[in-house]
Amino acid sequence: MTTLTCFGELLIDMLPSENGTFSPIAGGAPANVAVGYRKLGGLSRFIGGLGDDAFGDMLRKTIATYQVNDEHLVKIEGSQTALAMVALDEAGERRFSFYRTNTADLRFPLAELKKVNWPKEGLFHFCSNTLSEIHSAYTTLAVLITARQNNQIISFDVNLRQNLWQELSILPERVEHCYHFVDILKFSHEELAFLAEQKCISEEHYIEWIFASFPVKIILISNAEKPLKLHMRSFYRELPVPNIQAVDTTGAGDALVAGFLFYLSLVSTSVEKALGLVIEDKRFVKEATRFAIQCGAHTCLNKGACPSMPDLKVMEHHISPFEANASTL
Repeated sequence: MTTLTCFGELLIDMLPSENGTFSPIAGGAPANVAVGYRKLGGLSRFIGGLGDDAFGDMLRKTIATYQVNDEHLVKIEGSQTALAMVALDEAGERRFSFYRTNTADLRFPLAELKKVNWPKEGLFHFCSNTLSEIHSAYTTLAVLITARQNNQIISFDVNLRQNLWQELSILPERVEHCYHFVDILKFSHEELAFLAEQKCISEEHYIEWIFASFPVKIILISNAEKPLKLHMRSFYRELPVPNIQAVDTTGAGDALVAGFLFYLSLVSTSVEKALGLVIEDKRFVKEATRFAIQCGAHTCLNKGACPSMPDLKVMEHHISPFEANASTL
């Protein structure tokens, strides 16, 4: 099974309860993906900065509980843990308010990067929130380049949180520069619309521009209860999303990414095919997307991203025989 390395923010989601108080739960999109991948049965590790406070201690214990490797989760002396206050509407859709000034997730030491042993053929996943500050953006780019130099398959969930950016004008340039290193790209419909608008082009032309200008092989576009759009260079499908009563959508996108990467890794192991070839096979990518959608939907049924993400026992009936997959599109 391919090892997944996730880099970025590990923080506290403060989830609202019915009595008006908030409960702290481990969060941060890249960390959620590491947990989701591990719960499904894959091997994962998290690279990032950890707060030197009680929340940081709680987060390390949580990562350990889910058996995510934390060898390169570095406690930043004197730092605080970032907080995300989560508001949920009646449909379970979330809105975030962040408390994040010079917090640990923005201060990962580059010296630690030299200690990382990369798997021969691994997966690497990151998001855009560490691009919002100049120092952490430089660090993110250095980690990204190192992952590419070590032949990792790179996944990027854009996951825009515009209220983290002091200057929105620099957001597109920093996000789009990362496309140079990315194999798998995931947007929400709103994120895609925003970035396309900044270029004064349609969403369709934005996708065409990505494929024409960068090595991206797969683009996933989620849109709440509407069909998920799967784009490859010569392949396009819209895949339906289950009709559910969502309780909390906080971890939906992270569970979707975790499920997608896990399925591709499972295929690579099962059919003894290099992961780099699997991600270019339309048959396997389509089935990975179907599986990912189910993982995302399941996570919305309860509160909290990590606790709600499914394990393989829950999801195994959504895995089709791989040889059968090869005959259908």
